[in-house]
Amino acid sequence: MKEVSADVVRKGRPPVSAVQTGLIAVTNTFVQLQENRHAADYDLGVVLMPDEVALDILLVEDAFRTWGDIKDDPIVQDYLFSLLFKDRS
Repeated sequence: MKEVSADVVRKGRPPVSAVQTGLIAVTNTFVQLQENRHAADYDLGVVLMPDEVALDILLVEDAFRTWGDIKDDPIVQDYLFSLLFKDRS
């Protein structure tokens, strides 16, 4: 999921529609928070500050709101399809 989401962020610049902008925001949030989670899980030197955690929570809430607005668009449906059927060779 991280790889497909990162591809959306890379390939979607510059976004040409509000849906693309929303999808890039959602996928970028996923990628960033996945990286944050891995750092928190595996880097013993990482100290989580309450302000940083609160910001991450706000990013997730915003991503869920955005997802609700765009989830039925064909571009977003293509993204979901690519999560399941990405060429893994």
